[in-house]
Amino acid sequence: MGLDSVDLLVAIENYFGIQIPDTEAQEIFTVQNMVDVVAKHLHLSDDNMSDGETTDQFKTVQYAANFQTLIDKNNIKSKYEVYVIIIGITVAQTGVDYYDITPDKSFTSDWGID
Repeated sequence: MGLDSVDLLVAIENYFGIQIPDTEAQEIFTVQNMVDVVAKHLHLSDDNMSDGETTDQFKTVQYAANFQTLIDKNNIKSKYEVYVIIIGITVAQTGVDYYDITPDKSFTSDWGID
């Protein structure tokens, strides 16, 4: 993992108050991988995000841009909320455009985060 990816991982860990072991972190390639790992550490359901929640990109982007005021970080209820927060943190840490972040995007291949 390069410095950029470590900084992003630390920011996500700090926000959620979790520690992701290095062995697990090395297996995170996509946004969905990150959502799944964080959700596991938060003991959230293993259900996938519903299609209805992730297909309304405008709503998701607006939610992500304002996640700190819209989502109670002490009461995260779904993988969708984890996804929205990860979008917001990723934009803040890397400058990637909100609209470019989808579950299938790769941190390294798509955005060059080493």
